[in-house]
Amino acid sequence: MKTLWHRYLIVVVKQQFTAMLSLILSVSLLSVNAQTGTDADYLKRTNNFSPIKDGVYYSFSDIKANKPSLDKEQLVKSYDHNIEFTLSQWANTESLYYLDAQNIKRKINRDSLWGYVENGTPFIYLNGKFHKFSTIGSISVFTESYPTVQTMSPVMTDFHSGTFQRLFDFNTGQIADYDADNLAMMIAKDQNMFNEFNELKTLKAKRKKMYRFIEKYNDNHRLIP
Repeated sequence: MKTLWHRYLIVVVKQQFTAMLSLILSVSLLSVNAQTGTDADYLKRTNNFSPIKDGVYYSFSDIKANKPSLDKEQLVKSYDHNIEFTLSQWANTESLYYLDAQNIKRKINRDSLWGYVENGTPFIYLNGKFHKFSTIGSISVFTESYPTVQTMSPVMTDFHSGTFQRLFDFNTGQIADYDADNLAMMIAKDQNMFNEFNELKTLKAKRKKMYRFIEKYNDNHRLIP
């Protein structure tokens, strides 16, 4: 009887272990699938898969056409052409150089640039600084940021000191303050979305849902055709 009882216990334990193992595997597979979907949705929602080509852009028309004015291979950061550097390192050096079609080293005026794109992320040049895009799409968002200048005089201030969130319209090149009125103008060509946004009763409600409308607009209007 004792032997039979032990055998019974062994069978029961094996069955329970098998059931538990199957449950764990099922939950794991569901988690993986859910996570994969979530990650894909997140990438789409935040536009972290920017289709913009890396390189230096002279003008807005160049970046809108997705044609870099200068490729990274043309850039020169020092007399040692073999030195490794990032686009950001090149863009923030004191003097900017590149190699032309004849492989001759040329200097470029920083103020003549629209900006550059590195790893799909645009950096726009405004008022002596490059500013990074945080949201990339037909309607993009970037933060215009300048160091606060400390002065001894209480009446002297730097107009550009501070941080300002901006909207950027990739259809027109328009830069605007990050506010509900400006967003409404940028989404106006999508009549349904424009009406939906304006149906929000209060300015507070519009401000609260601005980013969601930017995401939705970018999902429906491709950045690079």
